[in-house]
Amino acid sequence: MQELDGKESYHFDDDAERVAKALNCTVLLPNHNQLFLDIDGLAELDEFERRLEQLELDAMPDRAVDFKYTKEVLRSRNGNYHVILTFDNLSFSEDERILWQAVLGSDIIREYLNFKRLIWGITNPSRLFRPKEESNGLPLF
Repeated sequence: MQELDGKESYHFDDDAERVAKALNCTVLLPNHNQLFLDIDGLAELDEFERRLEQLELDAMPDRAVDFKYTKEVLRSRNGNYHVILTFDNLSFSEDERILWQAVLGSDIIREYLNFKRLIWGITNPSRLFRPKEESNGLPLF
């Protein structure tokens, strides 16, 4: 259970839209070709960049995976970072998305909770809460 601005508690699988509204946020859901990472600081952001670069180097010689993507780095509500990767020619199932997010350095607790939501059959286990004034053209929950 977590506190919602000190007013009420919720469980990680409760209605995300209700929780986001209480926090003056919207819930962003990834498209089939997107990864959403929650990065907890500058050192972790540097590690993410290192891992992404290594994946590109590993994949590029034989072109087994073509890493054509756009990257958007946003500040999170708590001052950390949200990274949205949008790939031109890759698509992810929910379990693949969670795995790639974890491998690239997304907060491990977040990815653990995403995996629990997936196992429990909760639709759209990967999500980001963003301030209401932002939508970035992504689907809202």
